[in-house]
Amino acid sequence: MSDNTSRETTSKVERVIREYGLGDMGETLEAYWTGETEEQYSLRDLADFFNQAVLGPS
Repeated sequence: MSDNTSRETTSKVERVIREYGLGDMGETLEAYWTGETEEQYSLRDLADFFNQAVLGPS
């Protein structure tokens, strides 16, 4: 087992947000999940939204 405790306490999504410089993506995902915006996203929609942000503009 590794001594890398920061990896154990950091989610994959959080690591990807940092790695790809997605800034406030965590807050954006939370707002869409809780319905704080005009629409509320399902988990599948949130995953698609996040993946598109990681891939960048097409």
